[in-house]
Amino acid sequence: MSGAQPGQGKSQVPAVKQQVPALSEDTIRKLIDQQSTEAALRSQELAIRRQELDHQSKHASDILGAQERDREAERVHTRKMGRDKLVFIVLIAVALLSFAIWGLLLNKDAVVKEILQIIISATLGAAGGFGAGRLSKKSDTPAD
Repeated sequence: MSGAQPGQGKSQVPAVKQQVPALSEDTIRKLIDQQSTEAALRSQELAIRRQELDHQSKHASDILGAQERDREAERVHTRKMGRDKLVFIVLIAVALLSFAIWGLLLNKDAVVKEILQIIISATLGAAGGFGAGRLSKKSDTPAD
């Protein structure tokens, strides 16, 4: 095909000239007005979207603040409960010690011995039952 003339051997498609109507000044103004209206609408949409994002951000920070306050309150409550338990145990120990000293001062050694023996036995039994209950609860729950 080196000696072939351009356009030979190929089907030729007649060139069709499309006539583009001339744009009038009025049509151009309408297009520009439409584009400026679309730009204004896009600007309003972006402003609304920005406002939505600001509201969502504020809402998210409010939720995080509430969670933070809740966790802080939970920590304070847990600390207070631990402190209250400790105070209760100390008060019971002081009461038992006071009772033992009072009984010893009145020469009621046998009564003090019997009462302390009962209290110590009950305390050890309660502690053992509590420990057994916690151990069985741990073994009953399936490991994840």
